[in-house]
Amino acid sequence: GLAFHLQAIKQNNDSTLLSKARDMYRLSQAILREANQKKKSSSKLLHKHYFHVALLNNLGQICYEFVEYAESRHYFQNVEANLLHIMSRESKRMKKNPSRKSQKNHQPFDAADMFGMMSNTLVDIPNAAPCA
Repeated sequence: GLAFHLQAIKQNNDSTLLSKARDMYRLSQAILREANQKKKSSSKLLHKHYFHVALLNNLGQICYEFVEYAESRHYFQNVEANLLHIMSRESKRMKKNPSRKSQKNHQPFDAADMFGMMSNTLVDIPNAAPCA
């Protein structure tokens, strides 16, 4: 999905490539969802919230580009929910172990970064169709 997405951006948001990227991102979501339901997957991506954030964010951007505003909003709301979960989880970990800041495997983003990412999920849905 990402390869198609990046190529589409290089080609001025080529709609065919964006459509392929969207399809691949959705396929990735379906595979992860199925793995989660079967509970037999050893995939580490299943529990990586940043992976889900990237996937949902990219789907939201593509849907917005295709004027699928309701679907775009749905994806961005899920991005926000995942970011809130990450922040909550990290906050709990910090309370349990305040020395975590000095540890090697700490949170890759600080609070300001997280709030910045969350602000990107605020999508205004236009009330008029775009001009051709």
